[in-house]
Amino acid sequence: MKPINTPISKSEPKSELRNRMRVRLRKVTAEQATAAAKAVTQEIELLQQFIQARSILLFHSLPDEIPTTLMAERWVSFKSLYLPRVEGDRLSIVEYNLSEPLRSGAFGIQEPQGTAISDYSVIDLAIVPGIAFDTQGNRLGRGRGYYDRLLPLIKEAYTVGIGYGFQLFEKLATVDIWDAKLSTVICRG
Repeated sequence: MKPINTPISKSEPKSELRNRMRVRLRKVTAEQATAAAKAVTQEIELLQQFIQARSILLFHSLPDEIPTTLMAERWVSFKSLYLPRVEGDRLSIVEYNLSEPLRSGAFGIQEPQGTAISDYSVIDLAIVPGIAFDTQGNRLGRGRGYYDRLLPLIKEAYTVGIGYGFQLFEKLATVDIWDAKLSTVICRG
């Protein structure tokens, strides 16, 4: 987990970093996205926590995120996969299978239609998106706090933030008390 970026200026607000990263994310080509997704997938598959996991919380990627389709297609046949669904100001977790179509939910995110689970302890491993990460496991999300509210509910799960290489910093300047920390971060490409 070697950061490409140097520490962020202590004076740079989260909103400015989000805007700067969104501009950079729009420049990622389809070829770069595919290569990064393959590299991240392979690295996750080497984790002991992945090997031992029976149930994985994944996310359906937005166009500016590392594509997660490859992961879902590879893992659904031998792991139980779950996807988040936006319900008001929180995320619920729904089991995913290839035979049920996803629907466009909040923010245009593809979401499963099934019944949300109530026992979050079944999740062994969680793959988490972000706008920026640092080497200490801190993440900067899109600003609505969905994962900061969800991750404490799956506290037994090993959490992995994924992104492109340029999204990894040595240290994020502002980390708030409510920001959920990740077990590890994998940024490639």
